[in-house]
Amino acid sequence: MDIRTPIGSMFSILGMIIVISSFVQSADDLKKAQGWNISLYWGLFMIAFGVMMFVLARRAAAKK
Repeated sequence: MDIRTPIGSMFSILGMIIVISSFVQSADDLKKAQGWNISLYWGLFMIAFGVMMFVLARRAAAKK
């Protein structure tokens, strides 16, 4: 088993949780971040990183 598989699943799941939680932020949280929904952006970044880890693990398995 490639280590990238559990890393990809962990980052993807945590990214989804952060994206979901970004939709229930209060207006005060957005005001502190000058209107930027930082949780949304970091959640999407974590999902993209997790998917990239999955792709790299699948490519390595296909080469064997």
